[in-house]
Amino acid sequence: MVRRFHVKFDEKKLTANAGLAHLGRFAEKLKLPKMLTQNISIKRGATAGYQVADVVMMLAMAVLTGAKHMSHMFIIRTDSAFRSLFKWEQFPDDTTITCIFKLFTPKNCKELSEVESTARKKVWSKKWFGRITLDMDSKP
Repeated sequence: MVRRFHVKFDEKKLTANAGLAHLGRFAEKLKLPKMLTQNISIKRGATAGYQVADVVMMLAMAVLTGAKHMSHMFIIRTDSAFRSLFKWEQFPDDTTITCIFKLFTPKNCKELSEVESTARKKVWSKKWFGRITLDMDSKP
């Protein structure tokens, strides 16, 4: 999911969202994209441009960049460096994302909630206390 990257301080491929690459790697270590694929029962055709798990991950990353509405997906859609990090060469438009989320039934929402619960349990089952720092910045 996330490409290997090297931090350089120059003007090529600038992004304000590079910190999310670490969260993308963390999601990979948790096998979150795989869990989404295996547990959300919405099936899209082989020719579908975007799978449900990919769009859920895109939305999650967009929310972490400050998106509060589907139309705010432009935050990551227009960030070529960020999209390159996540191997999202193609990116759905707002209407495609909305159509995919309209496929969710209450059953699929429960499946998504179960994936979130499983991921959370994986994280908190580790004995990391005393070895991690959680630094949350607030945005106005």
